[in-house]
Amino acid sequence: SKSHVLKIGVADRDVVKVQLGDSAKVSFDAFPGKTFLANVSEIAEAADPFTGTFELELTLQAEGVPLKDGFVAKLEVFPSRQAPYYKIPISALVEGDKEEAIIYIPDQNSVKPLRVHPDYITDHYFTISIDEMKGQGEVVTQGAAYAKPGEAVEIINDRP
Repeated sequence: SKSHVLKIGVADRDVVKVQLGDSAKVSFDAFPGKTFLANVSEIAEAADPFTGTFELELTLQAEGVPLKDGFVAKLEVFPSRQAPYYKIPISALVEGDKEEAIIYIPDQNSVKPLRVHPDYITDHYFTISIDEMKGQGEVVTQGAAYAKPGEAVEIINDRP
C-alpha cells in the first residue's frame, strides 16, 4: 500500500506534547467531507531557523487517493500525552488576550482575579492546564464582567 508523507511546522509549545506514533485526522480541500488517518512518523530535533517551528512528519493512510504535492491539508493531531486541562467558558473571561487572561474565582462572599495562560482558544471556550487553577474548583462564568474584587457577590451554582 502506498503511503504519503505530510510535513507540518508546529510551535515549541505544541511539539513537546507530541510523540512518535500519535494519531492524526487529515482532510484536504481537494476532497471535501473526506477524512484520512495519519500517524506522526518523525519529529524534528531542532526548530527551522527561518520559521521558528518544528517540523512534524506524518505518514498518511490514503490508498488509491490521487494526492498531489502542494495540496492544502487541515490536520488535527491527537497527542497521547495530553496534560489534563479545564475548559473555561468564554463568558468567564474578564480581560485578556492569547497570551494571558484574567478570570474570577469565588473568594468568601466576593471574587478574586486569577491570571491564567490559555492553551487553546475557540469562540466558546478556552483551555488552561489544571495547575493554573491552583487547586480552585470553581470559576465565575455568568456576570464575570460585572463583578469587582471585594464587592459582595451571590454565588448561584448552575451546573447542568
